[in-house]
Formats: sequence, structure tokens, C-alpha cells
Amino acid sequence: NKLVAALDDEKHRSEAVTTLHALAEALETSSNLGLTLKTVHLPALDYPIRLLLTRAVFSPEFWGRTFAEGLLKSKEQFRGKKIVEVGTGSGWISILLLLFTHVKEVVGLDLNPVAVTMARLNSWLNGTTRDGTLRLSLAGEPIVQSFRAEVSDLLTAPLQRNEYFDHVIGCIPQVLHPNPGIQKLDHSGSSAEKK
Repeated sequence: NKLVAALDDEKHRSEAVTTLHALAEALETSSNLGLTLKTVHLPALDYPIRLLLTRAVFSPEFWGRTFAEGLLKSKEQFRGKKIVEVGTGSGWISILLLLFTHVKEVVGLDLNPVAVTMARLNSWLNGTTRDGTLRLSLAGEPIVQSFRAEVSDLLTAPLQRNEYFDHVIGCIPQVLHPNPGIQKLDHSGSSAEKK
């Protein structure tokens, strides 16, 4: 969280960006402090999307890539729009949309505060070069200004602010209850003890 705070502070930003890129480079060869670096290579980019991850944040796997491919089949629907991604995780879908569509703004929401921290770090990692130069979205705006991540239970936080979005997206992985025999829904929708 100190690194995120430094990135948000103009006085410390340059040093923080250098530190973030140095951390990512160090993680290319080994894990450190529970962090890993995953690179997602895309043929249309000259550089890979690099993602800082922890065990508490889902890594982009096949289902996420399939979701991303589906979104990119209809890129024009995002032109000039403000979207919200529910369950942003590492922020990689939001970053992908900023790089490959003309989306105006993306708000990433997640219930997991660790995921929000990772998404914010990843927007800076992919939204800047090592020397601090800002990378632009396809819409021509700095990625770090076009992406915002925050903790929210589904859409609770933005709805409390009466915030408006053109699209709501989300690729939330299904996590099974560790003991599926505990409860089941009866036909009326109420829960009942499984026998």
C-alpha cells in the first residue's frame, strides 16, 4: 500500500514508478515476498502485459482469456464509454480494454482489497515505462488516469455515489463451497439443510 500511495503522490511518483518497474524486473526470474509476475503476450502489442500477482488474486487463465476475446469481438461498443468491471482481480481485463478499444474510462471493482491494490499497481506497471513516461490508451488518454480501482461489494460503492456506467462487465470465477452438502435451495428459493 505504501507503493500505491507513492504512485498517487506527484512528489514521490517518479521514484515509485522506478521502484515498481525494478520490482517487476526482479520478479521475472523469481518470486519475492509472496509476489509473482505473469506476462501475457498479445500479438498486437510490442510489449507484453505484465501483472503483479499474489495468491489472493486470480491469475489470467483460459476462462479469462476467453472472456477477453469475447469482449474484443465487439470493440466498437466501448468507444467513448465508461464501463465498470465487477471482480477486476489483477485489473488485466480493464488494462486490455484500455489498450485495444476506444473506451473512455474503466472502473475496476473487487471485494478483495488485495486485488484492488494489485489492479492499481498493474495499471501503473502497464501504464508507464521504466523512465516514467505515460502510456496512452487507444483513446489517447493516459492509462493510469483512465483506470480506477476500488473496493466494492459488486456495484455497492458506485451506486451509493449515483455513478453512471454505459456497460457493466465481469468474469467472476465460480468458487465452490468447500462443503457442498451443507445447504441447498428448495424450489421456493429458501435454503434448507441437505439430508
